[in-house]
Amino acid sequence: MDQILEMSKRTRFKVSLAAMVFLVVTTYVSMMLGQEIVATSCIAGLMTVLSAYIWAETQRPSNPTT
Repeated sequence: MDQILEMSKRTRFKVSLAAMVFLVVTTYVSMMLGQEIVATSCIAGLMTVLSAYIWAETQRPSNPTT
């Protein structure tokens, strides 16, 4: 596997959106079932996915696009 996979903005958005929807649904289901620990973990995962998506979309001075 000498090939480097490039992820486009559209693909990154779809994967992030799918992960966030899964975590939100899991949070609500676990809250209804009284599993607060699972709900808390899902919220932490949701914040992680969101911050990773924002970080990936941010242009930094050390990595300019031409």
